[in-house]
Amino acid sequence: MTTPITSRDILNSLKDMTSDELRTINEALCSRLKARRAEAACDARDQLRVGSTVEFTAAARSGGGRRRAKVTKIMRTRCKGRCEQGYNWTLQLSNLTIVEY
Repeated sequence: MTTPITSRDILNSLKDMTSDELRTINEALCSRLKARRAEAACDARDQLRVGSTVEFTAAARSGGGRRRAKVTKIMRTRCKGRCEQGYNWTLQLSNLTIVEY
């Protein structure tokens, strides 16, 4: 029986890899992360409705912190939302938490 590879084992083996090997691993990781985000966006899109209340984390340049918004439009990977303060935001579906349908 073989022992499973841990993330620590992988990180330690990165030191001995060539640039081409590292690029190959990077491409595989990026495509896996992209697939996860797309899956999360699809799940969120299926649950969202115009008028739903969502929570999201605002960018630091906009004051940061958690904000709430009402969904005004749903697109393929994003949605438009209007905050309680009256600002409009374009939000990534994969980064939303649905508070109220």
